[in-house]
Amino acid sequence: GGIMRLGEDVAQSKNYQIVGIDYDFAGLFDLKVVAGRNFSREFPADQDALILNETAMRWMGFPDAASAIGQQVDYWEHVYTIVGVFKDYHQQSPKVGFEPHIYRLMSYGRDVRGMIAIKLNVEDVSGIMDEVEERYSQFFPGNPFDFFFLDDYYDQQYKSERQFGQVFSVFSLLAILITALGIFGLSSAATLQRTKEIGIRKAVGASVASILFLLCKDVLRLLVLAFVLAVMPALWAINRWLDTFAYRMNPNAWLFLLALGIVLFVTLWAISGHVVRAARANPVQSLRYE
Repeated sequence: GGIMRLGEDVAQSKNYQIVGIDYDFAGLFDLKVVAGRNFSREFPADQDALILNETAMRWMGFPDAASAIGQQVDYWEHVYTIVGVFKDYHQQSPKVGFEPHIYRLMSYGRDVRGMIAIKLNVEDVSGIMDEVEERYSQFFPGNPFDFFFLDDYYDQQYKSERQFGQVFSVFSLLAILITALGIFGLSSAATLQRTKEIGIRKAVGASVASILFLLCKDVLRLLVLAFVLAVMPALWAINRWLDTFAYRMNPNAWLFLLALGIVLFVTLWAISGHVVRAARANPVQSLRYE
């Protein structure tokens, strides 16, 4: 709190997330510099410098990243100069928006606290961790060696969304399977009931395609009607779910058309076997069917 551009009224001050880093932080995490530069040992004055992320840059009222470079900030009545702007990056759940971050150079002395980040060679993790623990004990004797892997940490934040996707996919496949079985039985019964009609039409020269269309059109009409009635509730539910995310996509029409195409394909696949078999049968046998 109490951070603002130099010369602004104290009422304009805002709260920012302060991140103390060293010279190698940006390189280790592959942060992108969109304007200015990273902290450097070649610039001793960087002890009085700041780097903002894009969200913090906008919070301070700069129209773009380039205009923020060289500007001064009143940081608890101490003047700092902005030397760089980092691109926003996700470090929390996708349901959390970007926070305004201010990065300060805290590379030595009592400022060094928090966590130490190390990039490992994954081919020998256990051996490297034994060496890291040994070095840690040398520098911080008596302190417990506690660590976690960053990929596991990120995985926990996205795990619920992946599990939801997997569960939803399983139930969607079950729904499609049940629908296909129902349509398969319905088409079988309809074909048996109209066996004589199929024989008569075949006898007067109707093609297999025309007979297939005749028997499918009623079912397809109901499916299209059901699709139209389901679109609005589905769109509402999808938008409510997407609203829980800080950054979201907008549902496209082609997604619904794809769903309709899948349903029509499954329907035609379930019906066509019975209909084509009946349409190709000898009309004499169909006419004699009771």
